[in-house]
Amino acid sequence: MRTVYVTSQAPLPEHSGHARRLSAQLRVLRTLGPVDLLVLGCRPPPAVRAATAAEWPARFYPARIERPVAKAARQVMAAVRGESAWMAKALSPARLADIEETVRSVRPDVVILAETWLSRLIGRVRPHAGQVILDNQNVESRLYARIMRSSGGLARLKAAFTWANMLQLERGIEGASKIWACSDEDRAFFGARVGEERVHVVPNVVDMAAYDGFVRPERPRSIVFSGGYGYRPNETGALNLIALSRRLAAAGTAHELVLVGARPTPAMRSAAEGQPQIRITGFVPDTRDPVAAASLFVAPLDEGSGTKFKLLEAMALGRAIVTSPVGAEGMGLVPGRDVVIADGQDAFAAAITCLLDDAEARRRMGEAALATVRHRYTLDVLAERIRWSLEQ
Repeated sequence: MRTVYVTSQAPLPEHSGHARRLSAQLRVLRTLGPVDLLVLGCRPPPAVRAATAAEWPARFYPARIERPVAKAARQVMAAVRGESAWMAKALSPARLADIEETVRSVRPDVVILAETWLSRLIGRVRPHAGQVILDNQNVESRLYARIMRSSGGLARLKAAFTWANMLQLERGIEGASKIWACSDEDRAFFGARVGEERVHVVPNVVDMAAYDGFVRPERPRSIVFSGGYGYRPNETGALNLIALSRRLAAAGTAHELVLVGARPTPAMRSAAEGQPQIRITGFVPDTRDPVAAASLFVAPLDEGSGTKFKLLEAMALGRAIVTSPVGAEGMGLVPGRDVVIADGQDAFAAAITCLLDDAEARRRMGEAALATVRHRYTLDVLAERIRWSLEQ
């Protein structure tokens, strides 16, 4: 089986949820036959391009370099035409023709478009492929609706624009042979648009070989959260956690809060100012180290969509987790066994205090979470789901 995989992000390095999902799927697909990778709209440095090309035959279509005003005008015009505002930076008419010709010359058994932002390509590649699959790490319209509700000013306006554009694009996914969703909840969303028989759950997973036996000494009473803070839902989660840390400190609950990840924002640093118990690390090359050393992994997420790799990693490392309904969304976790699901600052503060004081409860919950991830979220499970879907 030959696959052409089209994405807006390079699969390496695996520093984001999108890259992790992409890399895992490519590894499975490579066991089934040749894979050609087309990367649209990003400008990875030469080392990343070389590492990617060493793994998969890859062609890169970088985004335009332009002034903000020109970029905004181009995105608005794309949305007015019912096209992808986000991918307009890479999908010029010439490039669309080149991508179509690449697929036509390869004649693949399957083309996978890695997100709804790329749905404009469905009609262009459909005549030249056995099947066209639209993969989704989350439901983008749901994501931006949540951001819109929780933000104000310019951020709200940008989220509203993106939400409206995504609704346009979601109405154009019917031409895909199949839709891949990461959870049963997302399957129901897409199934309402194209019929559930065409929507298959292809979950986010972790490679347990990278986690089995990975142990670090626990930092007493430490709370960890990880993410790239250029992504607004992660920044919002970090700000929620900083507010929780201030509250715990005022109540006399001893703890250390470690916020791990690239691009911490000025708002985060300002909120943490004067709080010696809060440490913001910035980028770390391996998030396993701080997560494995944590007493608790806490993710008070109000925004976002899809299943969260940060939770899967914490589960794979056997950490006890406190998260929100949005954080646990789509994962099928059992509250009180695999994870504590808290809603609101009072519930989070109580759950954190209780678990910091109860090492045995943390141990039991970490073991249950590890058993769940081994059963439901591994590369073997992903390979089984992908093979089954391709055969339908």
